[in-house]
Amino acid sequence: MEEEVWKQIENCSGYEVSDLGRVRSYRYLKGTAKEPRIRNQPMTNKGHFYVILKQDGARKKFFTHRLVARAFVPNPENKPEVNHIDGDKTNNKPENLEWCDRSYNIRHAYHTGLRPDAKLTPEAVEDIRSRAIRGHGGNLKQLAVEYNISTKHIYRVINRENWK
Repeated sequence: MEEEVWKQIENCSGYEVSDLGRVRSYRYLKGTAKEPRIRNQPMTNKGHFYVILKQDGARKKFFTHRLVARAFVPNPENKPEVNHIDGDKTNNKPENLEWCDRSYNIRHAYHTGLRPDAKLTPEAVEDIRSRAIRGHGGNLKQLAVEYNISTKHIYRVINRENWK
């Protein structure tokens, strides 16, 4: 069994994150002695673990998956979001995390069934846009009726305000 690996959390002195998705802090006791303490990680209503840490003297909320990714998952393309590859938001091990952009993260959520209640699929968005560009899709109202969404939503999809 491999030993848990801990790394300093960037820009948060006194805190570390592990490759198992745990976060710990050090309390300073009488002089220089340190005592590590595993931090409690509540869960958001969307299923992500988070931790409250002090940064520059202020308390701040950090998502555990982002802390693990920053410490253990390379991001050479400087992508802004972290995706859970297996779709399990509680599995914050580095091998289950990948850096991605918003578009990929949303598509992944649809394909893994994490967003089954979504009105549109990536394929539907592509169809709406191609029909609007070609002028073969009729007017916005017809597309809205066909896809059971509002004309405002159709307009936003076509103009990339939604589904960028």
